[in-house]
Amino acid sequence: MKRTSNFKLLIFFLLTLLQCGMVLAQKKQAKADNRKWEKIGEKTVDFLRDRDEIKVDGKEHYSHIKFVVTDAPIYLNNMVISYETGNDQAVTINHSIKKPGESKVVEVVRPVREIRKIFFVYKTLANQQDKKAHVEIYGCKINTGQKSMTATSVPDATTGPVLVLSDKTGWHNIGSRTLDLLIGRDEITVLGADRFAIIKFRVTEGAVNLTDVEFQFESGDAQQVMMGHPLIAGTESANLNLNGGERSLKKIIFNYKAVEGQKENSSEIEVWGYKSNPDQSVRVEK
Repeated sequence: MKRTSNFKLLIFFLLTLLQCGMVLAQKKQAKADNRKWEKIGEKTVDFLRDRDEIKVDGKEHYSHIKFVVTDAPIYLNNMVISYETGNDQAVTINHSIKKPGESKVVEVVRPVREIRKIFFVYKTLANQQDKKAHVEIYGCKINTGQKSMTATSVPDATTGPVLVLSDKTGWHNIGSRTLDLLIGRDEITVLGADRFAIIKFRVTEGAVNLTDVEFQFESGDAQQVMMGHPLIAGTESANLNLNGGERSLKKIIFNYKAVEGQKENSSEIEVWGYKSNPDQSVRVEK
């Protein structure tokens, strides 16, 4: 009889723990769902392209972003949050979104700034009806009662492809890299509606010997340029003219090695592109 009573007490204790766990989980879920999401943009994407952009209307500030997919599934590679004031945020996602389904929630590193556009790279997944995927972007407004994150308190995100936005004539910083001189190869993927006529490299720290560069264009062809001369901090390469003038760049691949006698194993380098014709500097997507 006593053993039966102890068993009943044990069952009661376990049920109580389970109930408490369920209550805590429900409260946690309720707290997460308590975010006030609003749709800030949408786009229908198809099988013909692998990158797109959504313009964000309004002057609201958001603390979190998420994608919602309907009609057909997609694989979301990465996204770039473009701010009105620059210092864009690149985020690697790399997971599929079922239909209907949502992406993981992305925290905006600079929520005190207005979002201009959201660029994203994706792959549409095969489906029986060959439907196009309808992508919606939702934003959660920043809680003004919380301490705001400033540019000095949150570092810039550096993952994902490089994005260039300005269409003004002149030189534009396409991107920068910390080169591991033991690897000897790196690349920069270029997103955005941009066309360049000239490319050059600028070393900001250390030294590096660029041996050759390959420019891959949106049209499918490529151009290789042999270089083979050392660059030290504060110096630039010669201007490298792209075949055909203003060209839509997809990727820049460069091979390099350490300068003879160099002790450092790394070097800082920037890639700059020149737009020569403002009427032809915007990439036209087919």
